[in-house]
Amino acid sequence: MLKEDIFINHSFNCEYFLELRKKKEATFEYEDIKVAEQSTSAGKNIMVNDITTSFQELEIREQDNVLPWQEILRRQIPITRPEFHRGLNSVRDLKTLTMYHNGMRRKRLVNMSHHYVIDQCDTKARRIKSTSWC
Repeated sequence: MLKEDIFINHSFNCEYFLELRKKKEATFEYEDIKVAEQSTSAGKNIMVNDITTSFQELEIREQDNVLPWQEILRRQIPITRPEFHRGLNSVRDLKTLTMYHNGMRRKRLVNMSHHYVIDQCDTKARRIKSTSWC
């Protein structure tokens, strides 16, 4: 034990060891930073995609009632007859009428059929054409 204490105290300088250790840590940190920069610049898009997919997975897991993708894609906004006629009466030209009619295709009609919507839009188109010729 005495030999070990003498060996450690006389042959081992703590300050020198700490300086070496700090230099090694600094070089390792510098190399780690260089490697991290290279990997992020090369695969930045992959990293972003991985983050977004994992975030989306977390959002889906947090939801209680997750709808199937088909239902999500075919989700429709309900519209009633008065709302339909209010929008139809605000239309003043054929271009706006076609846009309004195409928008009606995406909506879920309440107490109306799609044939009714088509007939009403055709009637409105005839009125617009007749008033524009006068």
